[in-house]
Amino acid sequence: LEAEEGPEAPIRPRRFRRFEPILAVAAGGWIGATGRYEFELAVPTRHLGFPVSTFLINTSGACLLGLLLTVSLERLPHSHRAALSRAFFGTGMLGGWTTMSTLAVEAGQLMRAGQFPRGLLYLVATLAAGFVGSAVGIAIGRRRELPAAVTAAEEPA
Repeated sequence: LEAEEGPEAPIRPRRFRRFEPILAVAAGGWIGATGRYEFELAVPTRHLGFPVSTFLINTSGACLLGLLLTVSLERLPHSHRAALSRAFFGTGMLGGWTTMSTLAVEAGQLMRAGQFPRGLLYLVATLAAGFVGSAVGIAIGRRRELPAAVTAAEEPA
């Protein structure tokens, strides 16, 4: 048995703690993948021959991941709870939300359908937008003042 954090933290068997990140990733992944599926149903897959939904999903995921990791690694105290939050939101939810495999399939389909320039543009534009999106997320995460809800989430109860 080992204590989690602080003198009043519950004591859990060490073997259970090994499964906490796995459960966090699984739960977050279920939510992220379900959200992506619903978003793809709501947003037309191809608008003007361009897979808009996958482009928006991957770009927003890059931005949110940049924000999440910057805030959780640079601005908040390091703790077991913070690590589980990163596993749930980052690896699980945003990992389930983003879909680089679909990007590769859609770009390949465009290229095989005789639309090589459009497929290449889609691939390059998605990667560039993801890079810019993650930079924006990092910049937001490094702002001087964070919203009270973000900082309050990590304060001990």
